Amino acid sequence: MDVYGRLSSSQQVVEFTLDPVLTAILLLQWIYWGFTDWTLLEHPLVKFIARISYSLYLYHQVVHSLYPEIHRLLPLPHGRNALNALLFLLVACASYFWIERPFMRLRDRGRRASVLMDDGIGRGV
Repeated sequence: MDVYGRLSSSQQVVEFTLDPVLTAILLLQWIYWGFTDWTLLEHPLVKFIARISYSLYLYHQVVHSLYPEIHRLLPLPHGRNALNALLFLLVACASYFWIERPFMRLRDRGRRASVLMDDGIGRGV
């Protein structure tokens, strides 16, 4: 690891290859054993994270690029990852509520208007 806690390229290959493979093995074993209690996926926190997941995807690299500056300003030896995760969530929530939702409302408004036009309502028919 270097000064900022980044992994070397060989460590990244191992980590970014092993994590998805082990997750897939775990999911396949759950399916094979007949695991049917998926209520964890219905938890409101999990649903909220799923809702903002696109924003997390969009902005994670921006927040991650600020990591050295944040670490320089707030040298927290044990809370760096928690602070990083908190910043990811805050940026993603702000993006979701101030950018994505207004556009989704516009999309829904446009769909309602097209349905009304298709029904003959508003055409003066």
